[in-house]
Amino acid sequence: MAARVEVRSLRLRELEQQRLEAARAAQEESRAMEKQLISYLRRLEECRSRQRTLEAQLAELTEGLSGMQEQSCKRQSSQDDLDRISRVTSGAPIEIGSGSLGRRTVESLQEIERNRHKHLAQQGSQVIEEERKRVQELKRRVQDEVRAQWEERRQREANCNSLNSVGSEDSSLTSSDVPTESASSDDALLSPGKTEKTTVATTDDKTEAETNESPAQQNKMRDKELELERDREETRPLSDGSAYEEQLSGPVRKRDKASPRPQSHILMSMIEM
Repeated sequence: MAARVEVRSLRLRELEQQRLEAARAAQEESRAMEKQLISYLRRLEECRSRQRTLEAQLAELTEGLSGMQEQSCKRQSSQDDLDRISRVTSGAPIEIGSGSLGRRTVESLQEIERNRHKHLAQQGSQVIEEERKRVQELKRRVQDEVRAQWEERRQREANCNSLNSVGSEDSSLTSSDVPTESASSDDALLSPGKTEKTTVATTDDKTEAETNESPAQQNKMRDKELELERDREETRPLSDGSAYEEQLSGPVRKRDKASPRPQSHILMSMIEM
């Protein structure tokens, strides 16, 4: 019994010692956490102070930027004032030795005058450069227009020459020695090569004559041909068209089968030969 009591008392003392150690460890840990919290709060305060300083610098920068913009606007608006001052100073020259104005005022006015001359020189060079660019652009446009007109004129002359050549070929075909309708069918069948040679020779002669002619003469001939065709169309009677329509609307005449064609005898004789 005494041994049990002693064991339990030892156990209680151990537990009490453990409790004290745990309480001591908790206190130490709480102190460390308090210190850490204080350090964090200090750092937070430092960050806030830095933020306030940055905001103040940003506000100063924005104010300076707005001030610079206002100064640029004032400079632009004060250009007229500078011009007026320069006109006044140029119209009434300053007498330095008279003592009417101070030395600083005279120097400032002279500086203003120098700046004005410099500004005018810069503007003059800029205007001259712009005018030079405009003149070059106008020259380029004029050259393009002249080139386009020249190409159009050449194309028109080429078209006129081609039309004149076609018209002269048509006239040469109509005026050439082509076999007439009254010629016999035997001559037409036996001499096809001769007619082809004569037509080719006449067309060659006409083309050579057309090449020898000048473009002005070809244009005159073409104008005359167009006027003649227009006069023919205007003077053509309506009776020709009606007669032609009546011929087309009439009954179709059939050839007698018993009577042979006039050219069949010639063809048969050529086959037999």
